[in-house]
Amino acid sequence: EKYSLISGRERSFIAPYLKSREGEDNKISENNKDVSGGFLDPDKRYVRISLQVADLGTKPMEKLLSDIQPRVDQIFDPADYEVIFTGSNITYLKGTNYLVKNLFISLLIAIGLIAVLMAFLFRSTRMVLISLIPNILPLVFTGGIMGWFGVPLKPSTILVFSIAFGISIDDTIHYLAKFRQELHVLHHR
Repeated sequence: EKYSLISGRERSFIAPYLKSREGEDNKISENNKDVSGGFLDPDKRYVRISLQVADLGTKPMEKLLSDIQPRVDQIFDPADYEVIFTGSNITYLKGTNYLVKNLFISLLIAIGLIAVLMAFLFRSTRMVLISLIPNILPLVFTGGIMGWFGVPLKPSTILVFSIAFGISIDDTIHYLAKFRQELHVLHHR
């Protein structure tokens, strides 16, 4: 609501600053040199349009970008112009999405490795299932508490999942390794 494209009146005010720097008549004075430098590169190939956006969070920011993209494509034809959204909010959004995606991939890999390790140790499908339950339960519990209290997934809260999973894996492996040792002791008596 607070920002719009340059109107006709504003365009006529800015036009002298955008003229070629080659001719003497069109030369930008030293006082005004940085006026165009903030949004136009010296070769006049790239234009930077800066906007300020409140810290909305990942979901509203994704919606805002999906709402803006069609409007940008109407103004700047994608066949002629390449428009790239940048800034700290965009970087944060992409970083958070990357972390969440990799969290789930790493959880699946870790669960698979635990299943293989337990299958190797006990050679029993039943023990594999028994070993996975204490590893998945803390994650479900942690996710449920975070959802109940409205804690969003962001880089700092994703670490909570990793820590909870690491603790559960460690405890499960220690418990089941000790259980295996006790089984051997009982069978050799």
